[in-house]
Amino acid sequence: MSIINKALSGIFGSKTDKDLKELSPYVGKINSVYSQYQELSHDELRAKTDEFKKRIVDYLAELEEELKKLDE
Repeated sequence: MSIINKALSGIFGSKTDKDLKELSPYVGKINSVYSQYQELSHDELRAKTDEFKKRIVDYLAELEEELKKLDE
């Protein structure tokens, strides 16, 4: 079985290689955002956290309204 798996991986690539290829574009985006947040002070980070919480609540409220419309 091992020989077959190695041959197939050599031809088609391994699952790990496919996963890395799929995720690598996101790594660059995450690293750029990370560097921006790394420069923030503790108070600025706390404010960002509050901002994110508000955005989540607003988004969930929109989804709740859509669900209510679908139930009608």
